Amino acid sequence: MASQTVSESASLKATSQTSISDLDPVSGVNRWDWFLLLSLGNFKIILVGFYMLSIVTILKQSGFTLNQLSIFYLLGFTELTQLVISSVIQRYQVNHQRGHFRFWLLLSNIIIFLALFALFWIDITTQFGLLMLCCFVLSIMGNFLAGATLGLNSTILSYRERGMGGVISVISARSGRMIGGGLVLYLYQYWGWHVAVGLMLAISILINIQLFFYREPKIRGVQSQVCSNTAMITWKMMGKRLITYWQEEGTGWKWFLLLLLSCIPYALTATTFIPVLSDQGWDMAEVGTILAIYLPVLCMIAGPISGILMRYYSRFTVIFGILAILSLVFISFIFTEKLRAFYSNIFIVQIMVLSIGYTLLLPAVMAIFMDKASKEMATLDSSLQYTIMIGGAAIAGFFSLRIANSFGFATVYGVATAISLFTVFFLAISCRQLFQREVV
Repeated sequence: MASQTVSESASLKATSQTSISDLDPVSGVNRWDWFLLLSLGNFKIILVGFYMLSIVTILKQSGFTLNQLSIFYLLGFTELTQLVISSVIQRYQVNHQRGHFRFWLLLSNIIIFLALFALFWIDITTQFGLLMLCCFVLSIMGNFLAGATLGLNSTILSYRERGMGGVISVISARSGRMIGGGLVLYLYQYWGWHVAVGLMLAISILINIQLFFYREPKIRGVQSQVCSNTAMITWKMMGKRLITYWQEEGTGWKWFLLLLLSCIPYALTATTFIPVLSDQGWDMAEVGTILAIYLPVLCMIAGPISGILMRYYSRFTVIFGILAILSLVFISFIFTEKLRAFYSNIFIVQIMVLSIGYTLLLPAVMAIFMDKASKEMATLDSSLQYTIMIGGAAIAGFFSLRIANSFGFATVYGVATAISLFTVFFLAISCRQLFQREVV
């Protein structure tokens, strides 16, 4: 895709058009590239699980109040800096022979290691200010890590490889949650804080070793353009890109709306999992086992099926088919209480089916992220789409329990169903052209 700027970016537009057909990896992506992408996706979610699940649980057990703990949830808003961070990564090109994205990945992970090393020496129950500072650094640097990883994915993976790239991202996220939010707590319970943080330090060291010896695959045509691109891509051009990206033939308001709506039904429903399970008599240990162990394992097993589907069917067919089936699942949630008369644990089955469905859907959506990202602004374009999708989910998560408190859980599921059905019909009637193959 070409950037639709007026005069300053005429040459960038030309190179963007060239990149659609010409910029493919010379030697292809090897197993070390795949292993690094898996490790990076895993590590980002390990970090989130570490400070949003493990540390919050430890503080709660140490007697911290809910008001004190709520401060930690402000870290979730740092996800909104992803677009700014991606702009920084895109703007400041590093012409290192081992790769531009490698530099940002290595820099962010070194700072993550230093923050974890500082956490190793503090008492988190008495030095709350230092704890928050370290976790803030982990959150921001985690966003740098995620932005550079997304840019690397979009740049080095070919059209056929992007489906598997999405699968790897989803699987690594599920396993990362188990490590950061499960294994760390287990180590803390039996061996203490130093062993728990020691695991995080060990993982960071392993990632740093991988990055130190890593060399990004060369892309035909890019090497001769790197220096010129650095001069061409300015802050003004990237500011225009935030608007002109949505004016391109392959995106537009239809793609914007699809991204916004894609995760709202799931976010509305998933926010109710814990309170509904609690109301049904499950204790917190059982809820944690279901949502943090059984569910990720099932999703990791199911994840590769998405890559197989995308080998044999078009992106449109896969996404439309999964969304249509998920609409039926959302409808079933409306009748959960009635279905419990036939099977008391039906809600758990619904949770499993819904989560597996979205595990199959997200790799296809992420593959299209990469399809619709230009090579010259891969990081910015990918993060722009990601921000819209996450923004919709964040809004839904904010209102879900408020709707449930006022009107009941069935109303939440009714809203999720309505949005899901609208998305399916909108996709079928108006959006097929958005899924035309854009990259050879």
